[in-house]
Amino acid sequence: MIKPKINISIKLLAFTCCAFFVVALCCGYYYLVACSAAAQKNIGILEVKIQKAKGQLQRYDQLLKDYQDDIARFNTVLFKEKDVADFLTNASAFSKEYHIKIKTMRALPPEVVSVPQKETQGNNLYSWNKQGASKEQISLIASPYNIQILGASQDIFSFMLDLGRSKQLLTLSDIRISGSRYPDIEAGFRLDLYRLNGFSTPQERK
Repeated sequence: MIKPKINISIKLLAFTCCAFFVVALCCGYYYLVACSAAAQKNIGILEVKIQKAKGQLQRYDQLLKDYQDDIARFNTVLFKEKDVADFLTNASAFSKEYHIKIKTMRALPPEVVSVPQKETQGNNLYSWNKQGASKEQISLIASPYNIQILGASQDIFSFMLDLGRSKQLLTLSDIRISGSRYPDIEAGFRLDLYRLNGFSTPQERK
């Protein structure tokens, strides 16, 4: 009479174990499904971020290329730091061909000149702002000199015109003329020589 009860208990225990096992399997399955969905969502978010990062890198590469092109373009028309002294020495020697006497050549404090990007097109190299350069702009350094010369009027004008024909960028301004020593005249002007601010070519770094 005891055996049936034992069989029933064993069957009930087995059924209970199977039920727990099935429930555990279902919980594990749904947990894995939830984890998989979360992982896929994270992967999707990462893929979007990767695409955005690629787009930003492409834009940065283009900006860097444009910047390097600007530097190379400016290097073709600007003075290098070591060229300034040579130019002034040559100008002094050149003045003798025009029978001009350079009375004084006084260096003035350098000035930072900002160059607005994308606004300087072709040969329009004179739309600069001498009130300082912002961090987003290419900047130049103007090395100004106050020069006083003495000579015949035609020789002085020819000398100044030849200075202005330099392949490298310079400006002549604040021109002052005095005829107190006729037939010679005394002229004064400001000469600005332009170079890149804080950059050098690979040859200069060597």
